[in-house]
Amino acid sequence: MPLPDGAWCGSRHETARDSLLTDLGSEEAAGCATAVVLAGPESSREAVEIPEQEPCCPQTGMLRLETAFSIMKASAPSAGHGRALPRDCKKPGGNIMDDPFTIIASSGIGPFLPLRHLLVVLVVFFQQMQKPELSGWVSVDMPATPSAKARMSALGSVLHPIQSPQEVDGEEAEYLLRRAARWAALPRPPGPPRSPEPTSPSRTGGPRAPDRPPSLRPGGRMLTRAALLPLCLLASSLGPCALSLGAGLRRPGREDAASRSVSGRPPVIDAKDGKDDDIEDGLDLDIPFKKPHPAVPGRREDSQPQAPPAQVLKTRSRPPSPAASVVERTGTGTGAALPAGLPGASCDEMVCPAGSSCMPDYTWGGSRCFCQLGRAGDQCSQEIAIQYPQFSGQSFMAFEHLKNSFQTFEITLEFRADADGLLLFCGDNEHGRGDFMSLAIIQRALQFRFNCGSGVAVITSESRIKLGTWNTVKLYRDGVQGLLQVNNGTAVAGRSPGEYSKITFRTPLYLGGAPSAHLLARATGTCRGFHGCVQLLTVNGKTLDMRPWPLGVALRGAEVGECSSGVCDEASCVNGGSCTASSADSYICLCPLGFKGRHCEQGFTVVIPQFRESLKSYAVVSWPLGPDHYLSFMEFELTFRPDSGDGVLLYSYDLGSKDFVSVNMVEGHVEFRFDCGSGTGTLRSPEPLTLGQWHELRVSRTGKNGILQVDTQKVVEGMAEGAFTQIKCTADVFMGGVPSYHNVKKNSGVLRPFTGSVQKIVLNDQTIHMYQDFTQGVNVENAAHPCVEMPCAHKGNCLPKKESYECDCPLGFEGLNCEKECGNYCLNTIAEAIEIPQFIGRSYLMYDNPDILKRVSGSRTNVFMRFKTSAKDGLLLWRGAAPLRANSDFISLGLQKGSLVFSYNLGSGMVSITVNGSFSDGRWHRVKAVREGQSGKVTVDDYGARTGKSPGIMVQLNTNDPLYVGGMKEVALRTDRRYTSGLVGCVSHFTLSADYHIDLVDDAGDGKNIKMCGAK
Repeated sequence: MPLPDGAWCGSRHETARDSLLTDLGSEEAAGCATAVVLAGPESSREAVEIPEQEPCCPQTGMLRLETAFSIMKASAPSAGHGRALPRDCKKPGGNIMDDPFTIIASSGIGPFLPLRHLLVVLVVFFQQMQKPELSGWVSVDMPATPSAKARMSALGSVLHPIQSPQEVDGEEAEYLLRRAARWAALPRPPGPPRSPEPTSPSRTGGPRAPDRPPSLRPGGRMLTRAALLPLCLLASSLGPCALSLGAGLRRPGREDAASRSVSGRPPVIDAKDGKDDDIEDGLDLDIPFKKPHPAVPGRREDSQPQAPPAQVLKTRSRPPSPAASVVERTGTGTGAALPAGLPGASCDEMVCPAGSSCMPDYTWGGSRCFCQLGRAGDQCSQEIAIQYPQFSGQSFMAFEHLKNSFQTFEITLEFRADADGLLLFCGDNEHGRGDFMSLAIIQRALQFRFNCGSGVAVITSESRIKLGTWNTVKLYRDGVQGLLQVNNGTAVAGRSPGEYSKITFRTPLYLGGAPSAHLLARATGTCRGFHGCVQLLTVNGKTLDMRPWPLGVALRGAEVGECSSGVCDEASCVNGGSCTASSADSYICLCPLGFKGRHCEQGFTVVIPQFRESLKSYAVVSWPLGPDHYLSFMEFELTFRPDSGDGVLLYSYDLGSKDFVSVNMVEGHVEFRFDCGSGTGTLRSPEPLTLGQWHELRVSRTGKNGILQVDTQKVVEGMAEGAFTQIKCTADVFMGGVPSYHNVKKNSGVLRPFTGSVQKIVLNDQTIHMYQDFTQGVNVENAAHPCVEMPCAHKGNCLPKKESYECDCPLGFEGLNCEKECGNYCLNTIAEAIEIPQFIGRSYLMYDNPDILKRVSGSRTNVFMRFKTSAKDGLLLWRGAAPLRANSDFISLGLQKGSLVFSYNLGSGMVSITVNGSFSDGRWHRVKAVREGQSGKVTVDDYGARTGKSPGIMVQLNTNDPLYVGGMKEVALRTDRRYTSGLVGCVSHFTLSADYHIDLVDDAGDGKNIKMCGAK
């Protein structure tokens, strides 16, 4: 028998009655029920028989309760009367109570499954209202256990004093029955009909009861609120929106037109067309709440955040009911399976497994264990990653309350709905009184409500959404004005009445429902939680990461599943790729380094890596010199172009301690974080970066002191907490993202992948070459850059320079793309064409001839050369170990701040002999450097000789490395930052041992970026 959706029956409750309702017994046996309704006048009544499920009698321990009722349409409803008949069952001591509706309501709260069929009686009321008279008879068999008798007796004693009998006319009585019937949408099982036994007829066709109050006597003209009240209880106890005991029911007056705040209790709003809520139109209830349900002992989820239980010893359960499983979409979606509960039991009687909390079950009565956010399974023992949350109707997620939104806010939500329900709520309190905002799906239309304190605004979309498809809704409020836009259609405007224009938000922002959604029915227009998936939530321009904290910003939740589960079942990723969800109903292939495409089918070479959050990109590089080399000092230089304001640029950590180092984009700023094991240091760039443009970043750490600089912004310095000064990162360095965000260090700030490109990475002066130093990666592609096309000919190397590039040309070639040979000298010798080589700062000439090397080693060295330069710093000559370590043997000549410096170390200490002057004037200068054992002397032009002596006892220069002139590869790394670049200028007349002349170009074993200097 189909029923219309939605109804609502509410109450004002007090602690005693609420506790009795919550504790109403959980019995092992079930009862059965039979009912017959007679519709129409006595002369032409139509009998509607409600079949029983299975006969219960004769057997011992069962109590039969019978009642008859009659209501006349013409404002003359008769009172209901009841009696308890033992029949063939054992009579446990007389009537429990006489009020028939109390009997129905009391027995209906609990596990007696056949009693649900009593609600079909209310269905008949609803469908037969056109008849002038309704009457009927109900028989209920139920276990007569001592606990049931005691509890029902106590409940009966509480119900009677709720309120002195007050008259209600037939129209309101009819309305109350219809309200209860709306939540009685239960199937009618097949079975044989059963007729009532003959009784002494009254004027209205029902049996005559013992003495009752005047309004309940057989000839009475009115029903009492106390008598009608349990009908609401019955529907509430078995429907999805139970509200405890019913009282304070009334017919709405004209003052309830749209909203009312004079009493501080805005009523439910019903529009004339019936599209504004899940409540029957025409008549509404105004229920003055005193407080939400009182807390009961035991672990439970309520309206305030609580710490999860530490451990649970055992669980008590029952066979799963139809509500004990989450609605799933075919092929996608995995919900958090609802653990079993105890109908009629309180949280005192529940023992919930770890990862769950006890809270009232408003659908099936009693209490139940609800899986906390990130947990699923019958015992909540399964950990699930939540990224695209799936809601089951009893689910919710809680985020921080709406900040800075008292005057205005803007919210965007992308969702796929499977049914009506509450999408968003945030307000001043947990039961919707006073200020609030909400978004709900009601009869397939989106409805935006808000109350600034002087009345409720109700804005309903003009079009209805299609279930099972993705929709985007945008909410905007400024003061009393509000806008609602669905799927980029025409925005619908509305305003709240009154003069108040600000909203106080104190509750969390609830998504997909609320812990006590039933309490919000009056405010939001629905008491149902959302059924479906959400994949985007944006508040005031900021996208909320819906993953649980600390990965995301979701604070807590219950019964939330992951909507993307199963999307990879049909995926086909090749070349070692693996599948993962990219949205709630689509997937991407995680392609290994060197492959790209929808299914990883295209191979390529990484030149300028591009990372995308949507592809979950990241790359991995090993520490060039091993983790121990970076304990006390580390420096990173990056040239990058961000396309998003948030994401991880660089991250590494120690597997066995708190140590980590990270560089992140955070709201457009660069943030450098590091922890030496005793506290985190955080440095943040003073200004946000321009997205889509290249930026240069340098971050360094010496001990627990850090430095950060972006472009030409002010240098930021900071210090980590605690006393530790070393960081050991045993893990590799992750660029652009990490494989899993669940295991990152708590304070690292690593929350999401980077979206953008990186063209330069230098770790402690060592350049990372993406195409050869990346050890692994996922979905790393090439950015749009000239170097990707490899424009440099003759094996030249392309060096990106932000939007442009330069080519490092091999010896013998020059030009923008190394396309030019060095002239017709190639027909003869290079030396004839390049008599004087020119260096550009990243140039060098390398010599590995033994006849040359033996003259720059041993106990004696004699070097002479001419040079000219306009740069104050640059390396002229170098031979030594690379990279340079403490007391490694080396010898060098170079310019530092315009002065010439002659340095060497023979293994027991370094000496530097400096000739002060300004030799970066672009003119030719002569330099002669001589070493005899530990003693050294250097002369420049006509300046007087400068001398020095190395410490220790070592007297010989011992090294097997080549000799470099004008610079070398990785100058800063190889010289331990004594020099950071090569010479920018020219060199000639290079002589060793006073009489061994070197042909600079012809004798070189290798070189790079060598040009002709011109005149000598």
